[in-house]
Amino acid sequence: MENYKVFIRKYLFTKICLALIIFSFLAFFIDSYYRLFILLSFWIFIIGFFIIYLIDLGSKFYTKIDFRGFKLNLLKFCIGIILIAVGSTLTMRFLVGIFGLGIRFIGDILQLFGLIFISFFFIAIPSYSEYNWQDKIISVFLMHKSGLFIYKKSFREKASPIDESVITGTLTTIKMMLEQVSHIDSISIIKKKEKILIFQPGKFIYGVLICEEELESLKILLSKFINKIETIYSNILEDWDRNLNVFTPIEGIAKEIFY
Repeated sequence: MENYKVFIRKYLFTKICLALIIFSFLAFFIDSYYRLFILLSFWIFIIGFFIIYLIDLGSKFYTKIDFRGFKLNLLKFCIGIILIAVGSTLTMRFLVGIFGLGIRFIGDILQLFGLIFISFFFIAIPSYSEYNWQDKIISVFLMHKSGLFIYKKSFREKASPIDESVITGTLTTIKMMLEQVSHIDSISIIKKKEKILIFQPGKFIYGVLICEEELESLKILLSKFINKIETIYSNILEDWDRNLNVFTPIEGIAKEIFY
């Protein structure tokens, strides 16, 4: 059941885009008067849904993740809406009666280009499953390349026995990777006991994020977390004397990024 819910959230926008294309195609065969009414009703619903979604997404996703292409993607969506609205207007019966079938052809072309712009928007924006990224985090660990942990944080008030075993497995896995695969320089994903381990190496430290679902937003946040810590503690991490007290301020950085 949980996998089904993830599938629905992950491919929600793809399904909406497909339904939109099919709906608009079928609308071309309906009388222009009723078609305009149906399309306007449909678009009012779609626009309302996305306004609410984008506001919430902006407050929970883009405020934490610097997604530079968001404004461009939003512009594509707005252009698509305008093109479809203008195109639908040009296909109205009284305008076709005045200007002929040519005006309807232009209206259909504008709607087609509008659908293309909106399709680009659907493809570019984050999956709907990214919306609740904060609920998917279980814990985060930072390990110095010497093999010692410098920070760990649980995002659950009470860890379950399963979570404890996941943490133990994480430690073992990281040690093996440090010992056998010292050239790792990119994000690795490990699935263990229905949990996802996102492993991100940095210049001086390794980061591990334990979560319930593999999300792009969590990968970006973990990378951002590591980069910020290495920027602040670069001199200390390079010649660390194993004094953990110097890393106390990391708690504030974690709250800034993950809360």
